[in-house]
Amino acid sequence: RLAIAELTRFIDQQSGPVESVKSQAIRTRAAAHAIAGNIERAHEDKKLYLSSNSQFRLSRFKQSFMRRDPAVVKRYTQALEFLGFPD
Repeated sequence: RLAIAELTRFIDQQSGPVESVKSQAIRTRAAAHAIAGNIERAHEDKKLYLSSNSQFRLSRFKQSFMRRDPAVVKRYTQALEFLGFPD
C-alpha cells in the first residue's frame, strides 16, 4: 500500500499528458493494485495506460524486462496478465 501511495504521489506531481515516466508509473500502479487486490482501481489504471500506449504488448515488454530479478519480473508480469494487458 505504501508503494501505491508513493506511485500516486509521483503520478500526481507529473504535469501534462500520460507519457514516458508518468505512463510507466501508471502501469506499475496498475500491477500494484492488482497484487493488492484492488481490481477496480487496477483496471482504471490499465485503461488510462493503454489510452496513450495502444501499441503496448506484454510479450515485447517481458523481453525487455528480463534483465531484472526473475521473481520480481514474474510477479509484475503475472499481475499485468491477470488484468488482461494485450499480449
